[in-house]
Amino acid sequence: MKIKIGEKIKKRRKELGLTQKDVCGEYMTRNMLSLIESDSAMPSIESAEYIASRLDIPLSYLFESEEKIFASEKNVKIGL
Repeated sequence: MKIKIGEKIKKRRKELGLTQKDVCGEYMTRNMLSLIESDSAMPSIESAEYIASRLDIPLSYLFESEEKIFASEKNVKIGL
């Protein structure tokens, strides 16, 4: 299954109640983040690290498959 980094970024940003401008800061343009969130552009490792830090998530989360995330969340819910 294709990993949709942009969808994960957008979902987390909205969970935190942040605008694209809030996430971008002075590091990148809002237009670039918009392209990343729509999965029209792939962030560089440096940009992904920056975004992950702004969203308070581990960088690895952006690159995990949906199946792995679902399994991890399921294990947490049942106390494994």
